[in-house]
Amino acid sequence: EEPELQEDVELTMTVTSGAATLGIQTVVVHILPSDLTYPVYDIIQVRGTDNQGVLDSIDTACELRGIVHGWNDYPQGLRFTLIDETHGINVFSAVNNYGYDVLEGDSVRVRGVVGQYQGLATIYADTVIYEGSGFPTQAPIQVQEMDEDTESRVVKLKCVRLEDPDEWTNTPPYFDVLVDYGAGQVQIRIDANTDIFGEEPPLGTFGVTGIGGQADNGAPYLDGYTLLPRS
Repeated sequence: EEPELQEDVELTMTVTSGAATLGIQTVVVHILPSDLTYPVYDIIQVRGTDNQGVLDSIDTACELRGIVHGWNDYPQGLRFTLIDETHGINVFSAVNNYGYDVLEGDSVRVRGVVGQYQGLATIYADTVIYEGSGFPTQAPIQVQEMDEDTESRVVKLKCVRLEDPDEWTNTPPYFDVLVDYGAGQVQIRIDANTDIFGEEPPLGTFGVTGIGGQADNGAPYLDGYTLLPRS
């Protein structure tokens, strides 16, 4: 008997008032097969890519376990970083938080299907199981450049400079600034959840620590690396 496959349904809602369109929301709902099993993998096992930066584990159903990093920056559902001893991955749910309130340092088990969004390795969660709290987060790894290996890990760039201090707008809920780190440039997101928000822009050369990410609009997914400071 052939195994049942995942099915995806795209739902679009349009709100109108007279001739005016007030809002459009598109959500992809993953309908998981009833016979789906979740083998437990280390995160590094689902992060392999080809030479175009495309994951080789897309559509793999699994359970990943690790420590929560960051906060929930998608209140309609879930979005946070999960890090184990081998690597990290983005966790996302479009419309459901599964009863879990995100807190950095929690130990959780996430079940779902591996995918990729703008180059960012992601597990699209359908179950989140809380295991405990108060666990240490990953110590920052000092790096010389941003690449696939810095994605969803806590990394530190030692010497960076703001490209344009006028980009430091302190506009909620977040704003993005571009910095030069010698080997290239990286976009840094200053979120209102951090104590950096509302401060004056750092001038001269400074160090920055945060969670690595990626926002590349098209293959090959080898560019568009980002950094999200937590404080």
